[in-house]
Amino acid sequence: MSNLIKLNLESNELEFLPLEIRYLKSLERINIGNNNIKELLESIYGLKFLMKLIIWGNQFSSQSSDIEKLSVLFKLNISGNKLRMLPDSIGALEELTELDISNNLSEQLLETLLMLGSL
Repeated sequence: MSNLIKLNLESNELEFLPLEIRYLKSLERINIGNNNIKELLESIYGLKFLMKLIIWGNQFSSQSSDIEKLSVLFKLNISGNKLRMLPDSIGALEELTELDISNNLSEQLLETLLMLGSL
């Protein structure tokens, strides 16, 4: 499975991602939407080729500053979570062209986003 480039784990009632995800080095797209995940494992930030990260409809209340390690990420959907703010490091994602932050808990998300001039 080391050649796997797309993984869809949507709607599986997952509470966490397995540590073994770090072995999927060729992964370009992962969809873990509509689960019960509260935080991403450090290992997901080591996926150098990850271009699409879909984590809508989970229980995230914050996003790690390690997101900047996903340097080729161009689509990030973190809608429908419990986010109150975005990390400043999201501004380091130079390839990011699609960002969905709808249906979270704070109006400050847009304010934070507008302050990140590099997006």
